Amino acid sequence: MQQPVRIKLYGLVSMTRRGYYMQLAVAVVLLFALLLIGLLYQPPDNWDDLPPTAVVVVWMLTNVPWVVLLCAALLTLEAIIVLRRFNREEAKQRALAADVAATKPPSAG
Repeated sequence: MQQPVRIKLYGLVSMTRRGYYMQLAVAVVLLFALLLIGLLYQPPDNWDDLPPTAVVVVWMLTNVPWVVLLCAALLTLEAIIVLRRFNREEAKQRALAADVAATKPPSAG
């Protein structure tokens, strides 16, 4: 049986396809949690009484759905690129295994 293909992700971490799917699932769950927080958040009626730092936080919380949408788009793009790379590496591995099997002399038996 062949070893699972490992690719370098982000130039830092060597990962299998299964590991990447697990990471992707965690990222999607965290995005949904962030979206839920953003949708349930009710901004204050009067922003004038808030200090400047609080105004920035409130603005960020009211725009969480847009941030989640952007992150989801980037995550989808990354997944497409990474999964294509896995497919390419697995095809190389299969081709190499086929070449080795083709050049291997038949066993006497």
